[in-house]
Order: sequence, then structure tokens, then C-alpha cells
Amino acid sequence: MKHWVYNFLVEASLKGRKKVDIVDYGCGDGFLLNFFPFKNINTYKGFDINKNSIKTAQKRFSRFKNINFYFINRGGWRLKKENQVDVIFCIGVLQYLTKFEIKKFLAQAERTLERNGILLISCTANHWLYRQISPYRFFLPHSYLDRKEIIRQIEGSGFKVTYQKEKGIFFIPIFSKIVVFFFDAIDKLFFRTSGSIGLFGRTVRRLANPILIPEYLLPIDFGETLIIKAVKSS
Repeated sequence: MKHWVYNFLVEASLKGRKKVDIVDYGCGDGFLLNFFPFKNINTYKGFDINKNSIKTAQKRFSRFKNINFYFINRGGWRLKKENQVDVIFCIGVLQYLTKFEIKKFLAQAERTLERNGILLISCTANHWLYRQISPYRFFLPHSYLDRKEIIRQIEGSGFKVTYQKEKGIFFIPIFSKIVVFFFDAIDKLFFRTSGSIGLFGRTVRRLANPILIPEYLLPIDFGETLIIKAVKSS
């Protein structure tokens, strides 16, 4: 399955590693696992605040003993041991957190990752035009992150940022903010999907990939999605 952001983040997490211990913060129904090669997973722990998503994920991946999903309250994830995880994914989540919750997440990420462990983030960048075309702002508590501020926070939490770029200047924001919203709404209305992407949502995402991928590859550092790779430095 092709999805530039997921494939890029997966490749970044595996660089120099054969098997990894993963935390997926905001895992949804385990969508990341569509892109991650199972042979490279030592353990996977997914956390989400949506009970329906967790139930769907648990059912879908129940045959894998090294893959587990956990329901949490907002910002409430915590592993018992320190320095035990190779990589933490936080895909499309930070824009839904308060400043305090982001601070708490970064502290837990620093505590949980082993030395030189990797934190991989994608989130909504703060640009006026993209804010205006997003219908999600009317239905979800949704902030827009200042790039310099979030980088400062990450670096102040014990990480070294090794990659930061914005992607998706035109087609991607229109697709992700308008087209996807419409088809996901149809799935929810007629097929009662809750906690997972429905048939129409999956189909339109698959059909749009050939158009969207070339835009991700443009050598332009401006767009709707901010992608960050950071390494634990302490």
C-alpha cells in the first residue's frame, strides 16, 4: 500500500535496525501496521483515546501476540519501564492536544525511548489558508502548531531534531481536508463506521495516491503537513 508519509516514517524508523520495539501514540485502528513489515516488529504497543478504534484493532490483529492495543484517557499513556522502546510514532495527533498534553507526551517519549531512540511525528502546520479550508475545525478541538515552537519544545525535551519539512502545498490539503471528510462522513452516516476507515474512505484514499505522491516528492519545504524526525540525545 502506498502512502508517502507512512512509508517515509517507517523507513526512517528502520534505518540501521532489523527489529524494533514500537509505541504508536494515537494508533487508531492500527493503520500504521498496513505499512510496517511484520518481520521487523519485535513488539508493538498502540495507544488511543477512541474505544471503538481500539476494539477494531484488537480484533483485527488478535492473532499476533507481539502486537497489543490499549485504551487511554487523554495524555494518559505510560510504560512501566524506562528506556525500552526503539521508536515512537505520533501521526496526525499533536494538533488535537493541548500545550500541556504535548509537554506531557514529549516527557513520556523521552522517558520511554532508549538512547538514540527515534521520535517520528507528522502534524498539521500552522498556515492561514489551510485553516480556512478545513471543516474539521467545526467538529473537533483542533489546533495548528507553530513550527518553530514545536521544534523548540522537542529539542527542549531531550531530543535532537534531524529532519523537519512541510509537505503538501495544494492537492494534499484539498484532499485531506475536504474530499476525505466528505467520504468519511458517508461511511459514518450509511455504514455506521466508528473507529475505523470505511469502504468509501479506503477506496478514495487508494485512488488518490497516484496524484498525491508526486506532490510529496516536490523539493518544497512548505505545506499542510509538518514531518519531524528526532533522536533522543540523552
